Amino acid sequence: MHMDTVSIPAREILPHLLDVAPADDRQKEVLHHLDGWDCDLAADSTAACIYEVWCKHIGREILLPPLGQELFDHYHGRRQWTNSFQYQVLPRILRWPSARWFGANGTEARDELLRRALSAAIDELTAALGEDVSAWRWGALPCCRGWRSSSRRGSSTSAATSRPCWPPCGSRAAATTPA
Repeated sequence: MHMDTVSIPAREILPHLLDVAPADDRQKEVLHHLDGWDCDLAADSTAACIYEVWCKHIGREILLPPLGQELFDHYHGRRQWTNSFQYQVLPRILRWPSARWFGANGTEARDELLRRALSAAIDELTAALGEDVSAWRWGALPCCRGWRSSSRRGSSTSAATSRPCWPPCGSRAAATTPA
């Protein structure tokens, strides 16, 4: 398997994330770590850690309202469907924000959703990895049962949790380009 850890979808998604005006100083600090990121999902990357957890929460913010909890857990909790959403659908939804996905038209509604998702991601990362953002690493997130948002190869799936199964070694499971 080709082990390139540079994420092509991140190259499409990242500009939209960086366009978001931060809601507070903590968001500003976190966004600073994404500025200039090369979209490499390496295990030692702070930016990859922020990006992947943020994307997980973006998916939840967008999909949970129209699907409801049961369907969200069933479909978004499955690796293949989650990958398809993040890599094929999310870039287009962010590029062309509409009322169908954001509840109102335009970039203002999209950006408000992105700020909510960023706050949730910051809370999750702070609880898992501590207050020091510069010490957050993609490969340091604890593994648990559930879906793995960037995995291209097997992961356990459990509808009982929407928390991702972060790869304990980070980049091994983060390859996003085909062999």
